Amino acid sequence: MRKTLLTAALGALAACPALAQAGNCIDKHARDPNFVQLAVPENAPRPADASAFSIVDESMTVDTLSAKIGPADGSTSSGTSTTILVWCVPDGEVRVSTRDGSTIEQVRHNGKVVYDRKKKK
Repeated sequence: MRKTLLTAALGALAACPALAQAGNCIDKHARDPNFVQLAVPENAPRPADASAFSIVDESMTVDTLSAKIGPADGSTSSGTSTTILVWCVPDGEVRVSTRDGSTIEQVRHNGKVVYDRKKKK
């Protein structure tokens, strides 16, 4: 019975590369005690790839981003008071940093900064 369930689960992952990628991305954070996997509704929109995050600008909030591309797969924090939302994409992950839960401070794709909010003068 267990073997049948495992085979079915692996078959489902193989049939849906996005689910398999999300699993690999989430598994990468398994040892991080600050990482929390978030529940993503079945019919929620999902980013096709990292280019989906090119819409981020100074006026975009975390809620607006999530409404457009779907909810994050996980959340973690840095040593400061920054929350980092993690989206799994086919070639790795995109991390969105926010200090207040609304303002997007930075977006990184596999560690490379792709958006950085300008510092106020």
